[in-house]
Amino acid sequence: MIIFLDFDGVLHPETTLSTRVNFQHLPLLWRILRAVPEVEVVFATSWRNSHSLDQLVAIVTRGGGEDLAHRFIGVNPVVDKASREQGDLGHRRDECIQWLEANQSRFPFWKKDIPWIALDDIAYWYGLPCFNLHMTDYKTGLTEVDVGAIIKKLEAMR
Repeated sequence: MIIFLDFDGVLHPETTLSTRVNFQHLPLLWRILRAVPEVEVVFATSWRNSHSLDQLVAIVTRGGGEDLAHRFIGVNPVVDKASREQGDLGHRRDECIQWLEANQSRFPFWKKDIPWIALDDIAYWYGLPCFNLHMTDYKTGLTEVDVGAIIKKLEAMR
C-alpha cells in the first residue's frame, strides 16, 4: 500500500511562512505508519521540486521517526500542467498513477488497482471524485480524527 504525501496543509497548517510551525504533525504521520506497517510513502508535495529524496526523508523522520526512514520510497514525477487540457485539475492524481506505473517492478504482484491513498488539502488537484484522496483541512493540517480515519481506510485496503 502507498500513501502519497503532501506537506503544506497536511503536516502543518497552510499559513504564511512567517506564522507557520513546520511539521508539527509528524508524530501523527508516524502513528499511521506504525499502525499499518506494510504502508510505504511517496512524496507528492511541491517540496520535491527543491529538495532531494534524502532531504525529504530527513525532514519527515527527524525527532522520533528515524526508524521509519526506509518506508519513504520516492517522489512523484512532475506533470506538465501547461500541456494538460485540464490544467491543474487532477494533475496530482495523474502524478500518482504515473509513479505507480513506473514503479510496478517494486510490487511482486502488480495490479492496476494497487491500494493507495493521497493525503492532501487540495481536492481539485486530484479531480472529483477521487476516492483515493483523504482531505485534510488546510487550516489545521492532520488531526487525531484524520489519523483514525486514515488507519481505518488503510486497514480496509489490506
